[in-house]
Amino acid sequence: MPTVLLKQGARFAIRAWGDERNCALLDYLAELERTLSADHARLLYLLQRTAELGPPNNERQCRALKGKQAEGLYEFKT
Repeated sequence: MPTVLLKQGARFAIRAWGDERNCALLDYLAELERTLSADHARLLYLLQRTAELGPPNNERQCRALKGKQAEGLYEFKT
């Protein structure tokens, strides 16, 4: 499946499954922005921080997914 680049940082590139026309995460972020949700800014900050410094060690913000196909995949939480 193709991926779309969300953030490029010094240490990591943050990508989501999909493309510019069909990406669930981009749709979700657009909906958060449209509804003026505070989660929009928090999630963008967390993605940018992760691209620059790596995933946070706080599992309330981010956790590594487990499984053979999940290496390098993370779930971000607000």
